[in-house]
Amino acid sequence: MAKRKHKTVKFDSQLLYISPSPEPELVFVPNRDEFEDFAKQETSQGLMGLAGIQISYQNFRSPNSITILAVGLSGDGITFTLDHLMGQKGLAEVGKRTKAIMEHTFTWPSVNLGIANSEIIFIDTPGIGHPESSSEMDLQSLKNIAKYFEMKQYHPNFVLLIGSLAQPGIERKRGKFIKFIRMVKETLENTVLDLINSNVILVLTHLAECIPSVQKDPSEVVTRLGAAVASALKIENRPPVVVVAENKVGDYKLKRADGFFVLPNNELYPKNVFEGMMTIAGDHDPVGYNLVNEICKDFEFLQATQGK
Repeated sequence: MAKRKHKTVKFDSQLLYISPSPEPELVFVPNRDEFEDFAKQETSQGLMGLAGIQISYQNFRSPNSITILAVGLSGDGITFTLDHLMGQKGLAEVGKRTKAIMEHTFTWPSVNLGIANSEIIFIDTPGIGHPESSSEMDLQSLKNIAKYFEMKQYHPNFVLLIGSLAQPGIERKRGKFIKFIRMVKETLENTVLDLINSNVILVLTHLAECIPSVQKDPSEVVTRLGAAVASALKIENRPPVVVVAENKVGDYKLKRADGFFVLPNNELYPKNVFEGMMTIAGDHDPVGYNLVNEICKDFEFLQATQGK
């Protein structure tokens, strides 16, 4: 009987832990470059999630892991969002700037898919539009992300476009955020963004900083911003999933329920982000859907084992 392994991954002087738990017999699944040969072998026939894995593979996803990429404007909460999704505390610091692509990897053997070596990879990136950056540096930063996935030879399962709800003029077509979205499309469309089998989620942060009426019911703003982003990406017939979030959960003393934070509109965060991921994964990315489903179900246990 295979067991979930305990793995420690060190990035930027931080230690990330996944606690072990018993699991049924699982199968080692190779990377994309060896997957086709593997699928023809007798060994693969014992893999209960093989049919679903093949669908993800055919749609240019990794057959044995999921990647969650976050990009956004500087100061809008890229690292804080990933901090909350990873169930971590302290990876993000106010005023600390991410200056390079940072990869945080968790070993997460999948019971749903039967994969022994599956991983969850979170990609943190430098914020665009920082006062110390030039437009050339911002463009190069996005090109570096494109190059990263060219080397991987697959699309990330989920691309989180991070924007602050509290940012003045965030909806304006000529505003800073929509210009950023257009820049992302122009630079990342062929290597990172999948605008056919969508992998795009719009995450609107700083909900608790908005006026009370928006905090309680952000649906109108969410709808307008979703439409503006869909127009900028030219995917009006396939608009992105939009979710709300709050970076400063401690400052606003947000309560918890089932291990998640209760937002001012009573949504559970980051459960709503995970649910958004499962919505867009749908039937074109079973690997993404099933691994996120497992994270969401085990999130409270993960937090408890890390003393939060």
